[in-house]
Amino acid sequence: MAKHPLIKNVILYKHGMGYFECLGQVTDADSLELEFKKEEMNDVLKSLAVYDTGGGTIQSISCDAGRSAADELAAIALEIPQTDSLSGLLQSLRGTPVQVALMDASPPISGAVIGLEQNQQGQGEVAIDIKRLVLWTADGALRHIPLIEIKGIEILDEKARADLQKILETIPYWKGRDLKKLTIFTRGAGQRQIQLSYSIPAPVWKTSYRILLKEDGTPYLQGWAHVDNTGETDWQDVQLSLVAGLPVSFIHDLYSPRYRQRPEIEIVEEAAYGAPVVQQGVYPEAEMDLMIGDMPVPAPAAEAAAGFSKAKQAPSRSRAMQLEMRPGERMDLESAMGQQNQVSRHKMEMADLYMYTIENPVTVKRGQSAMVPILGSDLKGEQLALYNQKLRAGNPMTVLRLENNTELVLEGGPVTLYKSGEYLGEAMLDTLKSGQKALLPYAVELACRINIDHKSRERGVYRIQIYAGTLHLSWRTEKKTIYTINNQNGERPLKLLLDHPITKTWDLDKEMPQPVETTDDYYRFELQIPAGKAFAFPIVELGSRSSQTQVLDLDGDDLRRYFQLNYFTDGIKTSLQAIQDIQLQLEKLTGEKAVLDEDYNELFENQKRIRENLKALGERAEELELRKKYLAQLHQDEEKLAAIKDRQKETRQQHESLQQERDLALEQLSWQSDLA
Repeated sequence: MAKHPLIKNVILYKHGMGYFECLGQVTDADSLELEFKKEEMNDVLKSLAVYDTGGGTIQSISCDAGRSAADELAAIALEIPQTDSLSGLLQSLRGTPVQVALMDASPPISGAVIGLEQNQQGQGEVAIDIKRLVLWTADGALRHIPLIEIKGIEILDEKARADLQKILETIPYWKGRDLKKLTIFTRGAGQRQIQLSYSIPAPVWKTSYRILLKEDGTPYLQGWAHVDNTGETDWQDVQLSLVAGLPVSFIHDLYSPRYRQRPEIEIVEEAAYGAPVVQQGVYPEAEMDLMIGDMPVPAPAAEAAAGFSKAKQAPSRSRAMQLEMRPGERMDLESAMGQQNQVSRHKMEMADLYMYTIENPVTVKRGQSAMVPILGSDLKGEQLALYNQKLRAGNPMTVLRLENNTELVLEGGPVTLYKSGEYLGEAMLDTLKSGQKALLPYAVELACRINIDHKSRERGVYRIQIYAGTLHLSWRTEKKTIYTINNQNGERPLKLLLDHPITKTWDLDKEMPQPVETTDDYYRFELQIPAGKAFAFPIVELGSRSSQTQVLDLDGDDLRRYFQLNYFTDGIKTSLQAIQDIQLQLEKLTGEKAVLDEDYNELFENQKRIRENLKALGERAEELELRKKYLAQLHQDEEKLAAIKDRQKETRQQHESLQQERDLALEQLSWQSDLA
C-alpha cells in the first residue's frame, strides 16, 4: 500500500511560490503518493526532485493524465447514476458477459447482459414493480432473473472490470476538487528514507509590525509574518523559512499531453486506362498546418528514472534532512502570538534575496493561517512633525523618523505604534533595507496650524543673447510661497519637516536656506518652531520666460530704450547702430526703386497708347501734324525710359551691395550677456 510523505520544510517567497521538502519512509519496493491540485501539476513536474537516502533507486514517477476527472469519466462507456445505481450500471453493461449468483442454493447463471425489463405484479394498491435482469446464456436461452433474487453479479469481461475500477478511483478525486495523484515507485532493500522537494504556487507571506516607543524615545520594533496553508496537507512541526525578494518564476505546460501535427497524405486511386496524354510531372504538396509545440514530453516516470536513479546523487538542499526533526514546541495560530520564536536571518548569496528562518518548528493546519514572529530589535528613531499639503492641508502629521540600523531587510507592511501601554496610531512601512531611513506618519498634530500664501513677481531681464540675426531676452520670474506655521502648543517646541513641491524649470533661490534633503517630488526643509509661537517661512523659487525679436525689426526707439537700460556693450551698440543705418539706406533705396518702377510703367503705358493712336491716323494734313507731334512725344519718352533704366540698374547694384554688407554684419554678430 502506498504511503504519504510528510512535509518537513517550507520556504515561502514574496513572488507567490512555495518550496516544500518532504520525507517519507519505504520498505523494499514500497511507493509514495502525493496529491496536488490540477493547476499545481505543471510546477510540480517542472521542479520535483527525489532522492533515496538508503541506497535504493527511484524506479519511476507516475501521475494522472493531464485531463480533468470529467474527461476521464466521459471516455468510459460505463455509467453509475446517483440513483438506481445497480439498474443504471446493468443497463450500461449490455452485451457484457457476467455471472449471477442467486439467493438460493442453485448454481450461478452465466450469460451476456441483454438489459432490464420492468413488470407489475398485483393490482390496485398492492401492485408493485418488479425489475428483471435479462441474460443470453451459453445454451442460447433468454433467462429472466428478478433483481431481488440476485445475491451477486461478477463481471467476466476484463475490460469492463477495468473501466468500473477506473470509475471508482476517479469519482473521489472528482468530488475532491479534481485532485491529481502522483506516485513515486522505488526499488531497494529494507527500510529507507526518501527525500523529495518541489515548488508550487503559494500565497504571498505578509508582514506586520508593532513599534513600542520607550521613555527615552527609542523605538523597539517587533515584526510578525502572516502565512497561509492553502494546500492539501497539514504543516506539522515544519521548518519554516520566509524569503524576501523576487526570483524569476514562470508557468510552462508539462502536464497536458502534447502532440505533433502530421501531414495528411491520401492514396492516389487509379482510374480506368485511356489514351495517354503526356504532361510535365506535377507533385502536389501535402497540406500541413503550422506545427505547434515540440515532441511529446517523456512521462514523468521516465524523467525521474533518468535523473534521480543514482543513490549517491546530491540532495536538493545543502544539508541532509532527518525524518526526526529537533524537538521544539508546536507553533500554531494560538501559541504563535504568545511566544517569541528564535529567528535566524541571512542574506542569500544569489540575487537580492533575504531569508528569515524560524528556529522552532511551526504547525499550520490545512486551510488555516498563522502568525509567527520574525523580528525583535531596537532601532534608531525620533518623533517629529511632517507637513505635506497632500497628506493634510491645515496640519502637520506626527511622524516617526525610523532608521534601519540593523543588518535586516524590513519587508513592507502595516505598523501599529504604542507608548507606555497606550495606542498611538498606525502607519504603513515600505520595504526598508539596512541603512535606509523612513518616515512613518501615524497621527495629526492638531495643536499646529499651517497656512500658505502664494505671491509672484517679475524681476526683469537677466540674460541677453544675439545669434542668427535674432535678439533673445530672458526674464527672471520670482515665485514666493509663504508658509505660516502657528505652534499653539505652549509647552512643547516643534521640530518640523516641511515638504515643498518641486516644480520643473523652477530653481530655489540661492539666497534662501537649502533643504536638508530632496525626494523625487519634494524639497524637504527642517525647521524649529518655538512653543506657543508663529513662524513664517518663505520659499523663493526662480523661473524664467523669454522673447525673440529679429534684429532687423528693431527701430530707433527700441535701440534707444535698450541702450538706456545698458543691455549692450559699446561694441554691440556700434554694431547694432551700423546695421540699423544700413537697413535705413536699404529701405530708402527700396522706396526709390518703387518710384522708378512706377514712372517706368507709366511711360511704357503712355507709349503703348501713342502707338495705338498712330495706327488710326490717315494722310490728311491735320492728321500728319498730329502724327509728327506723337512721334516727338515717343522720342522724349524713350530718352526718359533710358534714364530710368540706368537709375534702376544703379539702385539695384547699391541695394545688393548694402544687403550683402548687412547680412555679413548680422552673421558676425553673436553675443551673450548675463546681467546681475
